[in-house]
Amino acid sequence: MTEYLKQIAEAWGDRIRSPILGSILIFFTLTNWQALYYLFFAGKPVRARLLYFDANTDNLSLYGIPLFAGLVSAIAVPWVKFIGAWISSGPSRRLRHLEHDEGQAFRIYKLNADATESEAKARLEEANERRKIDAAQRLKEAGELGSELEEDLVANRQLVNTGEEEEEEEEEVPNEHENRQLDLIDFAANSGGGQVIIYGDPHPPRITSSAGEELLGIEDSHRKLVGMLHAVDQAMTNGFLKRTAQFDGKTTLEITVKGYDFLGKSSK
Repeated sequence: MTEYLKQIAEAWGDRIRSPILGSILIFFTLTNWQALYYLFFAGKPVRARLLYFDANTDNLSLYGIPLFAGLVSAIAVPWVKFIGAWISSGPSRRLRHLEHDEGQAFRIYKLNADATESEAKARLEEANERRKIDAAQRLKEAGELGSELEEDLVANRQLVNTGEEEEEEEEEVPNEHENRQLDLIDFAANSGGGQVIIYGDPHPPRITSSAGEELLGIEDSHRKLVGMLHAVDQAMTNGFLKRTAQFDGKTTLEITVKGYDFLGKSSK
């Protein structure tokens, strides 16, 4: 008997949870709540409560309004949810596209900087190889002219290489990248609004302030260009500069509070 009653209760609960029957039950309760409250909770005899319930309800309140309102509600609720989801899908889609475009623009900037650095390295390697080929050609021609002239050329070549190695050692500054980064942040701090503009493809590579003052111009060497682009990447990675705009090959960077702190510590 207990199992049978449990099955009946479960079946009734499943029907109550259905959208249509649940909506009808809700509107039945809202329409007749006073009569239902008096029927179940009034401290009166059962007959008096039943008479009150009959007197304050009719076919419209018991059947008409709950059935009509429940059916309309069950049909309208899914459409209301659909319209709400459709309205919110537009801004969500635009936000995803904006985030994707921002990330793609930064990746393109990084690729352009890496490509410029690779081209500069390739030109340097090509120049070194051409110098070695020219030197070997001169030695070959000197060998044809005589061994004494060949020994003179070898000695001169050793002197030139020694001088170049000493010059390269003098140019190697341990804190070269940090100095470039400091120059970049100092330039941003002293420019109008604390901003610098990085010009890239299709413009000639330059670094200027918002007022047009140049930190890096088109006449500067490729070595300086690569070094300053590396300093820009390091400053953004360290949080000293942040990108505020990027359009038509121009990237606007602005110094951060952390950048001002770094500048103050470095000047001490």
